[in-house]
Amino acid sequence: MPGAPAMDSRLHIALHVKDLTKSEAFYRALFDQEPDKVKDGYIRFNLDSPPVVLTLNSKDKVRKGNRLDHMGIRVEHSSQLDSALARMRELGCWVKEQPDVICCHSRQSKFWVQDPDGTHWEIYVLVDDMKELAETESAQSTCGE
Repeated sequence: MPGAPAMDSRLHIALHVKDLTKSEAFYRALFDQEPDKVKDGYIRFNLDSPPVVLTLNSKDKVRKGNRLDHMGIRVEHSSQLDSALARMRELGCWVKEQPDVICCHSRQSKFWVQDPDGTHWEIYVLVDDMKELAETESAQSTCGE
């Protein structure tokens, strides 16, 4: 698919952060790597080792207990997304599908589930990374709705 980078499946962790600049500096030092996407209120580290997509999302008030926004798994192919969706439905889980949405400054197809304790999980395939997305576009408008 045009614009879609080659990648493998990897864990996704999204954190709320109060000071995006300080958090960016911390995670740059921790991973010894530059972020691959920096936008207003949003920074993404796409790490090979460990294989994680870590996003930092600016939030005015960050309290103990609300730092974790959600966790997720980015899959490589839509067939993997379909298989995961079928497994969750077979288990009887509530699922919320979001096909072909703009979220986190990229185009994705995804679904959401909650674990038994209420942790939100996002399973998604990156359709287009949209690195050239205009800042005026609402790139996070459908995230986690």
